[in-house]
Amino acid sequence: MRRGQWATRRDILDGASLHGVITRTALRQCGVADGSITLRTGDGGKWRRLLPGIVLLHNGSPSLKQQQAAALLYGGESSMLTG
Repeated sequence: MRRGQWATRRDILDGASLHGVITRTALRQCGVADGSITLRTGDGGKWRRLLPGIVLLHNGSPSLKQQQAAALLYGGESSMLTG
């Protein structure tokens, strides 16, 4: 299987994510194939799906900052969090 640079250069995904949270669209723009995203977010995978189209770049529990980042990414450009 041929892997993109994202697999060996963590800075590519780190630069495109917000506190380790990234959209599926941004992953594709970084060169990650849909099949790789599905495999990595599946049971026992290295990543975790937080919301539809939103991925945590590890499989542990998200921090508060990561939960907030996921909510903002899911909400879109004009979204905001309030107290």
